[in-house]
Amino acid sequence: MAHLESLDERHIWPDFLKATQRFCDYVFNESNVKTLKGGHRVTGRRLGHLVRLYVDTICSGKVPCLENAVVTMAQIENQAAVQEGLKVYQSGMEQVKSLFPVSIDKISAEHQRCSNVATTEFMKHSFKDETKEYLKSLSEEVDKYYFELLDQNMTMSDIKCSKLLSDLYKDMSEHLQQGEYAKPGGYELYCIHRDNIITQYHRQPDKGVKAEDVLEMFLSERSVEANCILQADKRLSENEKKIQGKMLQ
Repeated sequence: MAHLESLDERHIWPDFLKATQRFCDYVFNESNVKTLKGGHRVTGRRLGHLVRLYVDTICSGKVPCLENAVVTMAQIENQAAVQEGLKVYQSGMEQVKSLFPVSIDKISAEHQRCSNVATTEFMKHSFKDETKEYLKSLSEEVDKYYFELLDQNMTMSDIKCSKLLSDLYKDMSEHLQQGEYAKPGGYELYCIHRDNIITQYHRQPDKGVKAEDVLEMFLSERSVEANCILQADKRLSENEKKIQGKMLQ
C-alpha cells in the first residue's frame, strides 16, 4: 500500500480498480460540494490543502482539529492571493512604466485602475479573509510598489528635462565663449537667447512631473552668469557713451 500511487495499473488487482472507480464516480457525481461554517465552499486545491493538513496532523500523533486546519489553509490561500493580486498590479503598471516620464494625472489614473483589477484578482483567490487582514496587506504592497514607480517617474523626468535644457543651451554657451555678449547691448541679446530656450523648452511634450523644477534650477544656475553679463554691459555702455561724448565735443 505504501507504493500504491507509483504502481502501474497493470500491476493492481482489477477488482480493486473497479471499486476505486465506483468510489470516485460517486464522489464526483453524488456527493455535495464541501462547505465550511459560514457557507465557504471548499473544492479543488483548497480541499487538497485541508485534507493534507488534517492527515498530517493525524500522522504527527496530534488530535486533528478542523478549525485549526481551516485557519492554516486560509493563511496559505490568502498569502497566495496577495501575491496574485500584486502580480496583476505590477503587470498592469508595466505599460505606463514604459512611457516614463508621464504626468502625475496619468500615473495616478493607471494606479487606480490597476489597483481595482488587483483587488478583484485577490477576491477570486482569497478565503475567509474576514478581518480584511490580507486585503490590507495587498493594499500596502501595491502602495509600496506605486511609490517606487513615482520615484522612478520623477527620476526619469529629471534626467529628460536636464538633458533637454543642456542641449538647448549649447548654442548659447558657444556665444558666451566667443564673447558675443561682452559688448554693448550684450545683455539684451543674452536675454533674447535665454527666453528662446525657455520657449523651446515649454514646447517640448512629455517632460513629466519635474519639468518646472528643473527649469527653475536651470535659470537659478544661470543667474550669476546673467548678472555678470548685465554688469559688464552697463560698464561697456557707459564707456561707449563717454567716448561718443568726447567725439561730440
